[in-house]
Formats: sequence, structure tokens, C-alpha cells
Amino acid sequence: MREHHYVGRGKGAVKFWDNSMPFPVGSPEYVSAFSAAGSSTSPAVGKFRSIILRFLDSSDFNGLAPRTQSDMKVSFYHDKNGIDRKFGDAPLAAFDDPRIRVQALDWRDKIGGKVGDDRSGTCKGWSPLLMIAAPFAITTFRR
Repeated sequence: MREHHYVGRGKGAVKFWDNSMPFPVGSPEYVSAFSAAGSSTSPAVGKFRSIILRFLDSSDFNGLAPRTQSDMKVSFYHDKNGIDRKFGDAPLAAFDDPRIRVQALDWRDKIGGKVGDDRSGTCKGWSPLLMIAAPFAITTFRR
């Protein structure tokens, strides 16, 4: 079985070690690899994905019920209709442009207010998700 170690979690996490490497966990080389990966720039920097990752690490998210957390992660990262799939790579500056609202609403209407109608009963409406995550994103983005 293959073992992988990452700095961070989610789509912005950086892999720094796996068990095929010539040095063991805890060795000076391991610590060096961890330090180097932690100081590298995340691929999420400057993108909407950074807001998602910050929300997932926030006390706002961690204070939610485990089921709500799980449902939100599925909605964020759904392969077909997830918000990260659609907007994750968008530069944060794009959200200063009022046209992004039109694109977001068109996307929401296209998916029928739900993420992934193919997920057999686990679809969740976007209203609760947006009511929880949007204030966090606005506050975080404006800092």
C-alpha cells in the first residue's frame, strides 16, 4: 500500500513525501521536505479556491455538524457541478467585476439550484450552503 503525506488538505494541499522515497518519516530529510513544501506557494493563492480552503479551515466551518461539513465538501468538490470545478481557478480579482454574478446565477440555474443530480439522493440545495459560506467569503475576500 502506498502512503502519501501532504502539507494542508483539500485541492490546495502539497504532497511532500511518499513511502517510495529513500528517507523515512521523521528523518532530517523528511523534515526538510515538509518545511520546503510548507513554504512553497499554494496553487490556490490568488484564486477563488483559496476562499474555499480558508472556509474549510475556519471555525465557521468546524462549528457545523459533521453531516453538514460532509455535504458541503461534496458540493464544493463535486466532479461535474461543484463550485470549485466551476469557479475555483478564477482569480479573486474577477469577483470585483459585476459580470461574475451573472455567471454564478447562470451556473446555479443550470444545475437547478442543486449540485450533482447524479448523486443518488445526496443533492443539497444551494440556499443553505450560500447562507453559511457567502458571508465568510465576503469577509475574507475584503480583508
